[in-house]
Amino acid sequence: MKDIEKLKLYASKNEVPIINDEGCTFLLSLIKEKQLYRILEIGSAIGYTASLFAKISPEVKVTTVELDLDRYVIAKQNFFDMNLLSQISAFNEDALTFNTNLQFDLIFIDASKAQYIKFFERFKKNLSPEGIIVSDNLFFHGLVKNPALTKNYSTIKLIRKIKKYHAFLKLNPEFNTEILPIGDGISISKKNPHHKTLHFEEHTRGHFTATKDSEVFGEISILRKKECLYVNDLKVLKSNENSTTLKTLLFFAAQKTKEQGFHSLYVCENCGGVSVEDFKDMGFEKSNANIEKLNIQNAKGQLLEFKV
Repeated sequence: MKDIEKLKLYASKNEVPIINDEGCTFLLSLIKEKQLYRILEIGSAIGYTASLFAKISPEVKVTTVELDLDRYVIAKQNFFDMNLLSQISAFNEDALTFNTNLQFDLIFIDASKAQYIKFFERFKKNLSPEGIIVSDNLFFHGLVKNPALTKNYSTIKLIRKIKKYHAFLKLNPEFNTEILPIGDGISISKKNPHHKTLHFEEHTRGHFTATKDSEVFGEISILRKKECLYVNDLKVLKSNENSTTLKTLLFFAAQKTKEQGFHSLYVCENCGGVSVEDFKDMGFEKSNANIEKLNIQNAKGQLLEFKV
């Protein structure tokens, strides 16, 4: 198809998911304003967004990856029809095994929602120092905010995974992320210039210190109670205006939770003198579990849960 509008109409008639108009307008404006001309797109579909990106300027170079063979073939034909093959490199591969050494100003994630965390982690190394990672469909047609609107079990499971991605973005200390109420929900993640890569050392069972160049930045104690992990104590010894150390300690705890096969990490709202609002801002939510059930001694305040 040589016409973008015809491509858009084809997507609508054949139920091919593409970015909605509001989100598209925002993203194209962002690319122009920031001159994000080296672009990696995860999820080509039929080539709608990649074509729009390339049409911004002859300087734009797009690498786009699509798993579905039929959609990939249609996308390649569309790129040919619109004379964009010199600007767009398309690959029919699984993004989770796709390798590239290129650096990108923009990484646009718009593929399988269940794999968003894996996509983010896999390609963050390909982000230029001032680049951004943009993820689409984070509201999932309003169902993330109102999951009761569906009774479909597969959809409910997908909503849970999108919520985990929300929490991952908020808690990740390497990036500063905004989730914007634009289109179907768009996140913008930028590298956190204040982030410190800390080394964790376990001293006694479940008690870790976080150090960098022999300087201790924080301590965290993680207990296993019944079928969950619980942050028993948390001390931020050195921090900054972006709470990098706090986010790093909690992100580490979340990773340990995942490694041990648990789905939730629990933190007492008064843990380490950190307020409940601090935890909520980083993706924690109040749990239905109660302190007595988990048998945690001397715990004060309601538990907050982080799904990992």
